[in-house]
Amino acid sequence: MEIQKKIEGAKFEYIAIDKEQVLGNVKGIMFVPDKAGAIFRISTKEGLNELESKTILQAIGKEFYQYCLNNQVEIFCPKRTSREAVINFLEEIGLTIEYKKALYEKDLTQLPEPQITKLFTFKTLAEVGEEAFQKYLFQASQGDPTLRLEQLTASEYFQSEVRDAGDYFDAKKWLLATLEGEIVGILMIRIEELPNNKGKEGTFHYIGILPEHRAKGLGQQLHLQGLTHLKKEGCKIYFGSTGTENKGMKAIFTKNNCQFVEEQWIYTAK
Repeated sequence: MEIQKKIEGAKFEYIAIDKEQVLGNVKGIMFVPDKAGAIFRISTKEGLNELESKTILQAIGKEFYQYCLNNQVEIFCPKRTSREAVINFLEEIGLTIEYKKALYEKDLTQLPEPQITKLFTFKTLAEVGEEAFQKYLFQASQGDPTLRLEQLTASEYFQSEVRDAGDYFDAKKWLLATLEGEIVGILMIRIEELPNNKGKEGTFHYIGILPEHRAKGLGQQLHLQGLTHLKKEGCKIYFGSTGTENKGMKAIFTKNNCQFVEEQWIYTAK
């Protein structure tokens, strides 16, 4: 039996083949090349018994696990009954849950005139330069349980975020938020064209408040001002996520009338 890997754009497929017959496959998509993705289909050939199917998926899983390990890939999986087969596959091949995220959305077409009590002004990455921006990004990211900052410098972390953003990186949309002349937070905007001319979708690659300015209600106001910006840019819908244990950010989503969608589990190989 031979395991082949096919890639078409962002989509990937692992295929088990024996004597030119396809015995099984695992299909998925990479949100960020060799960094983050998801599996959306697992199947084996009809007529195989349970042991045969398990052996085939184990062979595919061995290759997939090694790929995830070598590239430190994160695999996202919604916590749904319909995704049980994917969850079982990931756990049986040895991937473990690294962290859990809560996903939220908001219909921006229904966004009323916001009640912004703290009006931020912004400086772009293009204006302030990488050295200044990466310093504040590193500070604003401290304490985030979904990030691994312990062994990274501010420069290394910044470069990893640029790689993660990929084609969506735009130095004019990565912003330092200032209030009364003082830098207090980070707002990194990402806008994506929806297929079939359905408009635009917006999210924040990252949003954060510097540690010394937290617990003042600034996070909720910065998020709200960000939503307003997305609407002005023509976005029809907003998606955001945070760690399931991040009570502060979950409270911000609730205060700004974002709707909970689902919990996602993020798996990695170790």
